[in-house]
Amino acid sequence: MDKAIADKVRECKALQGKTVVDVIEMAEFKDNLAIYWAQQRESRKQVEKNYKMIAKQVPAHPIAQIMNFSVDDMAFNYIQILMGKSLLPSSTRKYITQLCQQAYHLTIAQIICKEFPELEPELLPKAKAN
Repeated sequence: MDKAIADKVRECKALQGKTVVDVIEMAEFKDNLAIYWAQQRESRKQVEKNYKMIAKQVPAHPIAQIMNFSVDDMAFNYIQILMGKSLLPSSTRKYITQLCQQAYHLTIAQIICKEFPELEPELLPKAKAN
C-alpha cells in the first residue's frame, strides 16, 4: 500500500476511536463472517458426503468441533482468542482466527471505501474470472 493510501486509511473518520472489539461487534463484520462461515461449513459438509460415498473416514479438521457455532459464537470466540482467554484447542483457535481475520480485513476495507470510494479498486479487488 503506498503512502497516499495509507494516509487516507489513517484519516478514515469511521474508524477513529474504534477498537478491534468494536469492529468485531459491528453488523458489517458479522455479515461478512456469516458469508465466510457458511462457505466453510458447506465445504466441510461436501467433504463429509464425498468420504461417505467411498466409505472412508473423514479426516480430522478443527471445523468438526465447531460446526454448530453461530456467527455470534464465532465472533465471541474470536474476541476470547484475541484476549488470550479461550480454552479451545490450539488448532481450533487458529482456524477461528484465520476465518475471522478474513472477515475483519474485509470489513475494515468496506468501511474505508464508504468514506473514500476511490480506494475501492485498491482495497476491494474484484475476484478474477476463471
